[in-house]
Formats: sequence, structure tokens, C-alpha cells
Amino acid sequence: MSRTFDKRRGLITSGVVIFLLISLVAVTSRDRPQATWIERMVRDALVPLQSVLSNTTYGIAKNLAMFRELGRLRAENQALRAEVSRLQTANSHMEEYRRENQRWKLLLDFREESIHKLLAAQVVARDTSNWFSTLVINRGATDGVKKGMPVISDEGVVGQIRQVNPRSSVVLLILDSKSAVGGQIQESRDFVLVEGSADRLGNGEVKPLGPHIKLRKGDHVVTSGLGEFFPKGLPLGRIEQVTMGRFGLSAKGTLTPAVNFARLEEVFVITRASALLDEGTYPAYSGNRQPKDQPRGKSLPGKKSAPAASGQTAPAGPTPQASPTPQAGPTPQAGNNPPAGQQPVEQPAPGNGGGNN
Repeated sequence: MSRTFDKRRGLITSGVVIFLLISLVAVTSRDRPQATWIERMVRDALVPLQSVLSNTTYGIAKNLAMFRELGRLRAENQALRAEVSRLQTANSHMEEYRRENQRWKLLLDFREESIHKLLAAQVVARDTSNWFSTLVINRGATDGVKKGMPVISDEGVVGQIRQVNPRSSVVLLILDSKSAVGGQIQESRDFVLVEGSADRLGNGEVKPLGPHIKLRKGDHVVTSGLGEFFPKGLPLGRIEQVTMGRFGLSAKGTLTPAVNFARLEEVFVITRASALLDEGTYPAYSGNRQPKDQPRGKSLPGKKSAPAASGQTAPAGPTPQASPTPQAGPTPQAGNNPPAGQQPVEQPAPGNGGGNN
């Protein structure tokens, strides 16, 4: 019975509390000029708690929004980084294509101006153990390349075809110690030999072909055209240093090549050389060319050659012929009158057989 009473008392108490709350809400919801003292006390008492709850709620909401924004910004940043990387790669490719097109345009102009028949090729491999020894190009026997053909660039001589494969070829550079090219000093027209240097990588050696030849710093060296493969007038390089021999009887020059082998990417193979010297093919060298020496055995224009020696002296004037003397025998000498009573004998024509000479 006590339990039943306790339940009823709890229900009554709950009902009274609900009634009071409803009454309080109804009273406070009406328009009034001012709040009651009870309301003011309750509000003043709840202000610190409301402030704490408001600040806590605002901080939590702010942090949640910040985390959501941070995730969005991180994803956007990754997408932007990927886009920047893609654009940088595309820009690098476009810049490479632009530079390659610019190089090929210059090379195309060079090929059009050259008097030689040129085959364009790309450098596809280099000897890493000796950068200035050999290189591989993407042209071979199927393109008409043969062993010994000269290889040049728009700057000068590169080397010579050493080995030919069906679709590639190995080029021996002029800087290799096994290479030797006949050269000519452009200023003095003296003949020299240009060889690769094993001691000075990236440079060649210039050796005079006579004791009277003087090497000078700054002289330009071109191919002499006297060899079997290289045509005349192709730039080899410039003499940067002249070193005298041990006893001062010989000299040797250090050659800086005309071609920049460190950045060589495209070359030309001379498949058919012209006998003419193209002065405009290499502008850097054409201004320094000197007039060629007059070949021996040929006279200058407007002058006649001296008569060849024949062992006789040309007469100063006509000399009267002596009277012929009759010769013994039936046959008279050519050019003499026959004796009286004999008929003249007809002389045979030159080159015909028969008759007396």
C-alpha cells in the first residue's frame, strides 16, 4: 500500500511541477513592460552558464567547420599541384619542341645553302667512357651511308663514318686520338695535319707539314681537300696555343674545334661532295679566306706561256738556204732538187707505211 501511495505522490508532484512551468511560460510570454524580479534573478544566474555553453558550442562548430574546410583545401591543393606539374611538363615539352624546331630550321637553311649533298641525322648515342671519341647517328646503309663519308654540322667538321649498320652508323670524331685530317691554314694557305689529342680532351693538335710553316695563335684551320674523303674548305677550328718543340726546331698548335661537341644533337652526312668551294656555307670563316695561290704550270690570265725548250734556238730572222748538194745514189734527199735527167720522187704522207723515211 505504501508503494501505491509513493507512486501517486510522485505523479501528483510531477503534475504540479508541469502546471507551474506551464503557468510560468504563459505568464512570461505575454508582453510586459519589464520582467519580474524572479526572472531577472534567474537570467542573471544563468548568464555565466549560457556564456560557457555558447562559447563551447561556437568553438566546437568552428573547429568542425575548420576541419571540413581543411580537408577541402587539402584536396584542392593536391589537385592544383597535379595541374601545375602537368602544365610544367607540357611547357617543358613545348619549349623543347620550339628549340628543336628552331635548330632544324637553321639546319634546313644550312642544307639549302650548301653546295654538297647532305643527309640529316640525329645523334642517338655517345661513348660515355670517352665523350670526344665516337657517337652513333640514326642513319645507316639503308639511307645510303657508306664508310668514310664525312660528317659535319652547321659549325664545321664533326668526323667521319667509321662503321655502318643497316639503320645506324658510328662516327669517329676528329678529336679522337686515332683521327687525322688534312688541313690548311686559312690565312697563310700552308698545309697542316689535324689530329686528335689524347692528352687534351676536347681539343685537337695541329702539326705543320714542313719546317718553314709558321703556326700563329688565332689562325683558322680548314680542310685542305687533298685527302680522299673531306672536301676543301670545311672549318676544323682555330689555333689557340702554339708550343715549340724541345730544341725549338718544331712547333705544335692546340686546336679549339669549330664544333661544340658538348651539345651536338644533329649532324649532316656528306653523301656527295662538290668540287667547288662554297664561300657562303660557313659565314664565320668566309670573311677570312685569302685568295688562292696560282697553281704551278699555269700562266696568269693575259700572259702567254714561255715556249718549251727544244735544244734549238729560234732564229732571229729568215736565213737563206744553201744550195743543195747532189748526193750519191739514185734517191735524192727530201727537200733537195733531183739531178738533171731524173724525175722527182714523191714522198709518203706521214703515218703511212712504205717509202723511205
